[in-house]
Amino acid sequence: MKFRIAAFLWLMRLHYRPYDISYRGKTIRIFPGVFSPKYDWSGKFAVDCLPSLRGMSFLEIGPGCGIVSVFAALAGARIVVSVDISPISASNTKFNFNAHRLSNAHVIQGDLLEAISHKFDFIFFNAPFYRERPGDWLERAVTDDNYDSLKRFIADVKRCLAVDGRVMLGFSKTGVVLLDAELRRAGLKIVETKGDTRRGYNCRYSQVSLAPASWAAALARFRRSGRSTSAAQPARASSSSYGPPPFATTPEGRRRNAAVRLHVIAPAALPIIIVAWARLRSRRRRSRPRQRHHFGGRRGRGHSLDHRWHVGVLRRFAGKLGP
Repeated sequence: MKFRIAAFLWLMRLHYRPYDISYRGKTIRIFPGVFSPKYDWSGKFAVDCLPSLRGMSFLEIGPGCGIVSVFAALAGARIVVSVDISPISASNTKFNFNAHRLSNAHVIQGDLLEAISHKFDFIFFNAPFYRERPGDWLERAVTDDNYDSLKRFIADVKRCLAVDGRVMLGFSKTGVVLLDAELRRAGLKIVETKGDTRRGYNCRYSQVSLAPASWAAALARFRRSGRSTSAAQPARASSSSYGPPPFATTPEGRRRNAAVRLHVIAPAALPIIIVAWARLRSRRRRSRPRQRHHFGGRRGRGHSLDHRWHVGVLRRFAGKLGP
């Protein structure tokens, strides 16, 4: 762990009573033993990076004092849920929810996504970025033994992510290679990244969404959905037999229709590509100079096929036809 973070943790341990901080005109209470945005600016920067959450469901993993969840609820989120494994952080977040009279905000004490059974439109997780074993609840906010928490979160986040949902993941710049590999393995992709450097260290927040599936998998899902809904919805008269057209009214339906078009166009274009390739090859053959065929092994020895040999054959044949 770097000396700067160790110094921040030492300053946080000096507080034996709750204290308040102010950000954007709102007061946030900090309990002793909770990672404090008074000394670390990543929590305030996360608030600045939040998109418009009006009418959306919001889930935060590891809220600490709950500053990000408080501003998410104040920004118009339909429901806010915060999950923290630390009992001190869970109590701190609940206190701030009650202090701002947020009736749509709830706190759960648990490990990552194990206690979550619903899907959310937006999920936020400021992951620890030091590969070390934490010694207490305070160090757990910045250290993760072999990045086990990050790997388990990425592997399980698709289960809790709604269709067209987003995940905002905070991680260190030095772990970009590891983060990309884990996201690719889980079928996720980074669509937007915001970063800043303050007080000598860099903080990055990446918005992640579901990676587009292959056209074959999308076609299989489309056909299964078409068979399951064909009895409930009458199919419109059409030359296509891939299911009812109401799928195009949803984003998932538009993706399925695109996969179907690719499935239909690709086989039709294959003969055209083959014919064009054959014509191009025949043109190249005609453009080459004509080669003579010789008998006798080496060039220049024996009788050439287009001169002496076939002329002699024609003379003998003409002699047989003569009187």
